[in-house]
Amino acid sequence: MRFRVFTGSKFFRDMVSDYTLEEYLSYLKRVEGYKNKVGETFYPYDSPEGGFKTIGYGYKIKSLSEQNALEKGGMSILEVEQTLEHEAILSLMHAKNHCVAKGVKWQDVDDRLKHALADYCFNIGNLRGFPTTSKCLMNNDVKGAIEDDPTREGFKHYERVYKDPEGNRKPLGRNKEFYKEFLKPYLNEEA
Repeated sequence: MRFRVFTGSKFFRDMVSDYTLEEYLSYLKRVEGYKNKVGETFYPYDSPEGGFKTIGYGYKIKSLSEQNALEKGGMSILEVEQTLEHEAILSLMHAKNHCVAKGVKWQDVDDRLKHALADYCFNIGNLRGFPTTSKCLMNNDVKGAIEDDPTREGFKHYERVYKDPEGNRKPLGRNKEFYKEFLKPYLNEEA
């Protein structure tokens, strides 16, 4: 199967640019998930990355006192969703600030790709560790972002992993979901 990247400003305006914060929040809920919810209350559980526990939807507990309090009382679904929305908006702000610092006009970045950039910030806190991929996404260069060429200058492949009980590094399913959500809509599959 080969992929062909659609080009032309008409494609970006009409077919892809309508990606919204609500869609991004839905994506985050789907890929981040949760494991310990009783009724309408979320409780902490071990994070695949280790360290402090998570409450779900990508929220990593920040201190032992917070973890202890949440283990006793949990967090309501409303609080979890408000926290997720707050973190998603902060991630978009971090992505925007990175673009502006690199001389890229935020309004020129396609909406779906803005959220792809924000997803890096949501997970690793910034875009500095992936200069080539972030540069491609900031410039609406989906083809450049998906090229898996480790010899390319500045290339660093982004893949979330976790350690299984035996200590082996395994890829998270969210890598494929990221591709399907943010990059595949720009591609036309050819047989």
